[in-house]
Order: sequence, then C-alpha cells, then structure tokens
Amino acid sequence: MSQSEIITLQLGHYANFVGAHWWNMQDGSFGRSQPGFEKEINHDRLYHTGLTAKGEETYTPRMVFVDLKGSLCHLRRDGTLYEDDMDVEEVAQTWDGQVAKEVTEGPAKNQFLADLDTADREYLEQQQRPTSTAAQETPSTGAAGAQVAQVPLADRLYDLDSAVDVWSDILRPHLHPKSCCMLNEYVHDSDSNPFDVYSFGVDMMESGKIADQFQDQVRFFAEACDRLQGYQLLTTIHDGFGGIAAGVLDHLRDDYEKKAVFTVATMPSSFSDMSARKVGCRSFGSALAFQHLSEFSSMLLPMSCSTAGFWPSIAGQTARSAYVDYKADLTYHTSALLAATLDTISLPYRLRKTESSLHHMTDLLTPCGRKVTSAYCALPLPFRPGQKLVDCLASVPALHEGDLALPLTPLTHDSDLAYAQYATLRGIPPALAKQTDPGDLQPDDAFRTYLAGKPSATINSSCYVHEASVVAAPFPNVFPSSVTTRGFVETEEDFLRPSSCGVHTMPVMAAVQSRNSTCKLVEQIVQSAADSQPRRQFAFYQSTSSISPDTWSDTRESLLQLADNYSDM
Repeated sequence: MSQSEIITLQLGHYANFVGAHWWNMQDGSFGRSQPGFEKEINHDRLYHTGLTAKGEETYTPRMVFVDLKGSLCHLRRDGTLYEDDMDVEEVAQTWDGQVAKEVTEGPAKNQFLADLDTADREYLEQQQRPTSTAAQETPSTGAAGAQVAQVPLADRLYDLDSAVDVWSDILRPHLHPKSCCMLNEYVHDSDSNPFDVYSFGVDMMESGKIADQFQDQVRFFAEACDRLQGYQLLTTIHDGFGGIAAGVLDHLRDDYEKKAVFTVATMPSSFSDMSARKVGCRSFGSALAFQHLSEFSSMLLPMSCSTAGFWPSIAGQTARSAYVDYKADLTYHTSALLAATLDTISLPYRLRKTESSLHHMTDLLTPCGRKVTSAYCALPLPFRPGQKLVDCLASVPALHEGDLALPLTPLTHDSDLAYAQYATLRGIPPALAKQTDPGDLQPDDAFRTYLAGKPSATINSSCYVHEASVVAAPFPNVFPSSVTTRGFVETEEDFLRPSSCGVHTMPVMAAVQSRNSTCKLVEQIVQSAADSQPRRQFAFYQSTSSISPDTWSDTRESLLQLADNYSDM
C-alpha cells in the first residue's frame, strides 16, 4: 500500500474532458523512464489497486466523477474490469428454461476507441494462450492491416477533431465501478431542461439526490488509503456543477477537515449560446461558486484558454504561444492544454522521492488569504536537437514574458513579478542535461539558476523531473511541423516532422504562481455578476433554501475582500 494518497474529484463535462486527457497522459507514462534513471513518478499517489471477484488485480484512477445522463456514450457506468463474469453458458447451468442472448450495438466508435478495443482484445487473447503457442506465433506483414496493427497505439496519428463529442470518446484507462456518479435528472446538452443554473446543483446536493451516493463513493476510496493527504477537485463553475462543487467542499470540510484540497476551476474558452439569459446565469452562478471555492479550498486555480476573462464574449482573445496552434472553439483541444499543464505542475507532490506534498505546495502559494493562483505553461520548451540544457535556458525568457508560455488563468498575465511560484521543468534528455565540462551545473541546479537569473517571482520553489510529458494519441494534433516527435524544436526545413507523424513526448516548463494581478480576475467576476441583474437571477433560486437575496451581498463583500488581499503585498 502506498503512502500519502490523493483522491481526484471531477465535476462537470468540461472538467471531465480535462480529467480524461490528464488520465490519458498518466496512463501513457506507465513504464516510461529515462535510461539510467529510476522511475520518478509514483502513480500510487493517484491510482487505486483493487481485486475483482476472480482475484485479478486492477489498477485504476482513484477518482470519482459526476456528470449528466448521456455524457458517457460508449463508457459503461460500472466499467468493464469488475463486470459480472457469468456468461450465458454459466447461467444455463442454473436455469432449466431456454436461454437467449441479445446484444444491442451502440453508436459507432471513433477510430481511436476502435483501435483501443482491438488492442485490449488482443492483449486478453494473448494472456489466455499457452506460453509456448504465443511464442511460436509471429505477426504477418503480408497485409496492410497487419502492418498497422504492429504500430503501438500511442504512436498512431488520429484526426479526432470532428469525431469527439463527449469526454468518454477519448478516455484511455479503465475506471473503477465506484468512480461513476451520474445525475439522471438532467441530460447532457439538453435545450429543454438544461443544467445551467448554480442553484440546480445546490438543490441536488441539499435534496440528497446525489450527495449520499457521491459521499459513499468518496468514502470507499478514502477508506482504502493508507494515509490520505488530500483531494484534487476539478470542476466547472459556470453551470449547475458550481453548486455541486460548493456542496462537495462542504462535505470535505465536515468529514476531512485536515486534508488539503487543491481546486481547479475550469472554463471553456468559448460558448455557442451568448443569449442574455445564458450569460447572466453563467456570470452570477460563477461568482457564487468562485466565492465558495476560494473560501473553502486550500488553493484555487482558475484555468481557461480565454484571456478576456472567465466569460469570453470576444472571439480570438485566447492564450497563444509560438509552438501551439489549437482550435479555441473545440473543447477537445482546449481541455488538452489545461490537462498538460496540470500534469506538470502537480509533479512536485507525485514523485517517489520528494520532500513536497499537497499541503506544502498549497501553503507555499497561498499566504495571507491569497488562495487564488494562476498558471503558465511552455509546451514545449523550445529545446533544439543537440542543444545543452544550460544553452536552452539561457535563451528562454521568464514564463510571464514573451510568447513562449501559455497564460492559462484569465486576466492575470502582466509583466510584474509574482509573489511566489512553484515551477517545474521536465523531459530533458540525459545526454543533453549531463555535465560535460567541470563547471557545468546539475540539471536541477541549472533550473534554479535560471529562475534566479530571470526572475518571475520573489519566492521560488522548483522541481526537476527527467520524465517527459506524454502527448501521444488521443492528445490533439496542435503542434506545428517544427516540433519533432520527441518534442524538440527543429529549424531546418529538411528535418521538419512529416504530416503522417504525431508528437509523442516533449519537454515542458510550467508554474503555479501567486500574482497581484489576480485581483483583476476577481474584480471582473464581481462586476460581471453585478451586470447580470442579481434580482432577476434570483427567479431561478426560489427553490433553494440556502440561497436568498442577501447571499449576493455577502458574496460580493467576500470577493472584494479577496481582491484586496492581492493589493497588500
């Protein structure tokens, strides 16, 4: 049993998109390590080891997600690892009557999921074959299909931009039956009965329609932990899931008061419906959720590819960098960038040998009530083939300068120094990071020297990891041809990456920061909610006993006090 486990909670469709990409990246990193180095990432921090009824060991995300009916598509609620293994023949042994087996086909799967099913099926068949038989069999190369089958799934290139509708269309790992918690009263993407108001989520929690099941599933994972250190909460806040998140935090505060809670508030970079009603619901509900999350989380990280604010209304105002070319209107794209950032900034408390923890990280970045943080990510770090680490860092500006890094917290990007930051560098090949001259620094020392020489924060903490970020399929194809399959940046035209190849891994630099400019985001949240005509919004809140017209006044004062915290340093 591992020590210091963390439970991940995912609330809402966009947050589950981010989570799906994040779990894919972790799943893809299994077995990967730089030659000559021990495995650095301790997957036991976030993964749960279990046993099926047949005694087979499973390894699944220690995670509970909440979403609406219709969001799972091909994904079974109870998963496939723990399914009832009694087949028709076994049933027939205890039943004298006639037995018929009917199979109903679901919607067609995209190419990635189809290949994933094939890979799973071939693996199970290989496990069931006698060892001698399996050793004698060699794959045929006579047919094109056989040749394709030999290409590892992670190395294949897919165009899924028009084939992904829900987050389960890209999910790679298997899930535990206790991970799924569905709201059957609402249907995903429904126009007739949308789950788009903060109070709808509060009602669901207060009525017990979702709270009891959710708490039981969280308790299942918590009781299986040796020493639970805290929670990662990924949530959307612009719809009813903001109310769900508020209720979840109340539960965690009551039952797990001493555990750290790192909350990530996610927001799409664009919305198709910009009607006055929708904008008002988003603005007002998000303000209520933001206040609750900032008060009861150990640390709150708002994340979006929008640079115009948490409710983008101006097309084109999205985060951009020199080596990422994504489609801002595709949830499949934007959620991947947020996930890649989270995968790197969370490394300090996910390593095998680490002095950091979730508590340590949140305490460092949230002094004097400044619980709201911001994120930057250089994806990839512009490392050229054959370039030494010290030479690369010498040419890299501070994360908040230039167009190298994506600023992924709206309205917090400026030229001022952050008060504190936790920066992580990963994925530098050993041959390029090693010392070749007597005066060369070790990679972690070189990184600390870079942070001190090109300061972006008054207080710096750093983490260096050899293992690269895994951006293989089904991560979207958002990198130009100048980025090689290993994530290097190539300038010679003859060495550009062919269009038939994707990017598999890459070096990344990312940071979580406490910035004075966060006050701009908080003030915008207050102003947008005020512009939504709060009295009109309360027409949607009449059924919610815990929300009254006085709630907005209290929320406004609390958020303005939060904004003031960022002007005192």
